Amino acid sequence: MNGFITIHENEYAQKEYLPAIAFNRLSIFGKEYNIYDFLTGKKGKPLLELDYSQNFFSVTFTAIDYLHGNDYTYFYKLDELNDSWIENGSLNSAAFTNISPGQYTLSVKYRNNITGNEGETQQLYIRILPPWYLTRLAYFIYGILGLGLAVAIFLFSRKWYTMKKLSIVEQLNRQQKEEVYESKIRFFTNITNEFCTPLTLIHGPCEKLLSYPGSDPYIHKYITLIRHNAERLNQLIQELIEFRRLETGNRQPEIKQVSLSSLAEQLAGAFYELAESRNIIYRVEIDQEISWNTDPACFSKIINNLLSNAFKYVNTEGNILIKLFVINNMLHLHVSNTGKGIRKEQIPEIFDRYKILDNFEF
Repeated sequence: MNGFITIHENEYAQKEYLPAIAFNRLSIFGKEYNIYDFLTGKKGKPLLELDYSQNFFSVTFTAIDYLHGNDYTYFYKLDELNDSWIENGSLNSAAFTNISPGQYTLSVKYRNNITGNEGETQQLYIRILPPWYLTRLAYFIYGILGLGLAVAIFLFSRKWYTMKKLSIVEQLNRQQKEEVYESKIRFFTNITNEFCTPLTLIHGPCEKLLSYPGSDPYIHKYITLIRHNAERLNQLIQELIEFRRLETGNRQPEIKQVSLSSLAEQLAGAFYELAESRNIIYRVEIDQEISWNTDPACFSKIINNLLSNAFKYVNTEGNILIKLFVINNMLHLHVSNTGKGIRKEQIPEIFDRYKILDNFEF
């Protein structure tokens, strides 16, 4: 059969082959791992999840083309760190170092060097997990601890402010008490000076009556007692003046060797007449030959004060005992009575000069 053949170019154009990019290898600190052991899904997209200690890594990606695979130039960028594409040449891996914990998106594309066309951009989501102390639970605990610390600081500040305010109030009260105390001491010091003149006038007639040869023994006894008490009162006035001088720093204690046995017997003997008049059993037990380094005026004040209080608060026909002795090179002075006693809770306030203990127990 004879004829001829005509060939016409058809309208069909062969579509250029642009293969998809696949992420196929993972290296952590230079050691190869199976990337699929670290991949999970996120809305249909691959998610590479690494620990915070694995933040030195590299990812390998490949566009599978057995004919023109060497004619591709790769580009990549890590969106959260760099908005610009990094040209990687024919090298199909991207390395990252010291990546902070967080969420990242690795975008990769390629360009065909023959045609100049670019392949579709592929993305790999990367999550670097934070250490335990940077997790949400840790931040929640930090918040609780911070809140607790703030509350503790607030409570401590309020307590400190309250204590400071109470301290200021107490200081003002004590200052007021000191001022009242000082005014009382000045008043008593001034008035005691006025007592010296009438005491001198009492002492003079007593001396004349005692020197009168015709005085009755009974009268002589009580005139002697009057003179002795006048002398004793004058001595107390002088001690009060000396106490004021000592307290204001105008007098220093005079420590010297004193026969305390004789001094204590003399001071205790002045209360025999008072004990007899009130039917009080008064016992004095003072060891003999006790010698001690002390200020005799201060020691006398101590004994007189203790005995005066013992007689002041003893019950009728009661008992009073004063004892002075030495044990193990320590001087002991005991004064006791059977009268009113100080309440147990008030014992620490005995030496508070501004406190008046007027609640006593029988």
